Amino acid sequence: MRILLPVDGSVYSKTAIHFVASRQAVFGSGMNVELLNVQHLVPKALIDLLSLTAVNAYSEAEAQKVFDALDDTIKASGLVAKTQALTGNIGDTIVEEANKTHTDLVVMGTHGRSGLSSLLLGSVSIRVLSKIGCPLLLVRENSPVIQNHLRVGLCVDDPAHAIAGARLIAEHIGFFGKTPEI
Repeated sequence: MRILLPVDGSVYSKTAIHFVASRQAVFGSGMNVELLNVQHLVPKALIDLLSLTAVNAYSEAEAQKVFDALDDTIKASGLVAKTQALTGNIGDTIVEEANKTHTDLVVMGTHGRSGLSSLLLGSVSIRVLSKIGCPLLLVRENSPVIQNHLRVGLCVDDPAHAIAGARLIAEHIGFFGKTPEI
């Protein structure tokens, strides 16, 4: 199973890392995890002022800070993953990377904002959800990480996506615990 795990260094990213790591025993070497950090685009005027090389170096350094900040969490969780840093619109870049790497599942930590606060502040997870072509699992900060069974919701408003989601669940049932409720 190929899993894309976007990270930003937040507690929500750490929760998602722990969740995926808790499922690693089910797949062993069959689970391929990519931690992805996406840095914001820099305005062209700033690139012209500083140089593209300087801006790229800054973006790479910022991404490395995120990975370094998560290093203890990754080691403690036992997660085996490769890292990737990209620059762009965060939601769109996550979707593009998922498509490019033929990701089976995107797992994202989320703060769980809803209503007006989500509308005003925006939400990367909502943007990804609206554009992604593979299943997306959102893990909230207070989600149980290791549990015998999870309750899994499957949206069925689009037949093609519903079938893809059902297929993923059926093929990787152990990822969701011993006796998941679907």
